[in-house]
Amino acid sequence: GKVDETYPRQLSARARAMAASLVASQAADGNWNCQSLGHLTTARVFWALIEARNSGIVVDKDTLDKAAAALLKQFEACDADDNDSKAVILHALSTDTRADFAHCNRLYRDRNALGNSALAHLARAFFNLDRREIAGELAGLLEGKVRLDGDNPVVWEGGCKTIWLNNAEATTAMALLALAETKPTATVTAAAADALLRAHGCFGFPHARAHGPAVAALAAFFSQGVQQ
Repeated sequence: GKVDETYPRQLSARARAMAASLVASQAADGNWNCQSLGHLTTARVFWALIEARNSGIVVDKDTLDKAAAALLKQFEACDADDNDSKAVILHALSTDTRADFAHCNRLYRDRNALGNSALAHLARAFFNLDRREIAGELAGLLEGKVRLDGDNPVVWEGGCKTIWLNNAEATTAMALLALAETKPTATVTAAAADALLRAHGCFGFPHARAHGPAVAALAAFFSQGVQQ
């Protein structure tokens, strides 16, 4: 039968409007500011705009170049022990293959000391840089940090020094995203997807910061058509 294209068209129009709004709200220095996301707002927005561009939405190249330059400045300004921020920034840059492998590799050496959120961001960075074996290894570390226990949901706590990253739903979403790309048929991957859906429920996540990663993670998981 004929497929109703109304909803996809509405969704596409909404996505284009949101991308245009983000482009228009960029500061002169290439950053974006949001109180709830703190100093890592630009990393999240850059990721969103790259996803929009890769989906066929026109995004101004100068906007992306200015944002990438701002992210590089942020990375250079990070304290030596601020691996949380470094992981988030490198992940954002990796979505456009602009992350430096050497910087990612330095974080990889400290993988056993990283919090879950930083570990998930780093796993995705390596995946985006086509270092799938390393990405799979880091996803395996995430897999080993939760226990499948009957009806209890599989949840990763942030475990990071950066307060913005200590959100269980957002961290679980990033973990699912890393697992969906490297271990799509693993039991823990399906359990993570189920946990996210449960956490969202009828009223949404408690914190808006989880929405973007959750949508990306669930889309990546379900798009592969894994049998439940």
